[in-house]
Amino acid sequence: MPWDAETAYLDTTPPHLVARGLAYVTIALFVVAIVVALVVQVPETVSGRFMLVPRDGADPVRALKEGVVSEVRVHEGDVVARGAVLMVIRSAPLSDRSSEQRTLENQRRTDLERLRIAASQYETRQRSDAAEEQRLKARVAFLEQLIESKKSRLTQTRALADSALAGVRSGSVARLDASRLDIEAITL
Repeated sequence: MPWDAETAYLDTTPPHLVARGLAYVTIALFVVAIVVALVVQVPETVSGRFMLVPRDGADPVRALKEGVVSEVRVHEGDVVARGAVLMVIRSAPLSDRSSEQRTLENQRRTDLERLRIAASQYETRQRSDAAEEQRLKARVAFLEQLIESKKSRLTQTRALADSALAGVRSGSVARLDASRLDIEAITL
């Protein structure tokens, strides 16, 4: 089978009926799109946050709860009696508020428990400090008595040492005994 350059590929020029049919279909689609655009009305929807502002110096309307206006029951120019329902506001479900209340009550209980624990720790620390103060006062009293005892002993030892030194000079007391009493007085 010999290879021929012209028979290797399909014919690249379509028949005139196919080209003409494709042109007619494209024009028909374009015309249908224009007719649909003119006939069909698509409503515009705008969404966003807004605030109702009174016109002509009217007083603003206040609500007890925050929420979204779900129904307006009056129209412009209507005479409205005092206390009449102007609009219905859809707010967060009551269950959300009750769970928030339970959370706050739990926090309050926790805070009261912490306060009770802190008061207990404070009282314990106060009792401990009072006991430590009593112990230290007793220690101070003991040390004061010990100082007085040591002073009395020092006075007596010094008198003995002076007497022994006088006895060494006269020869009635040994020098070793006098030195021992003198060292004990110095130590006291």
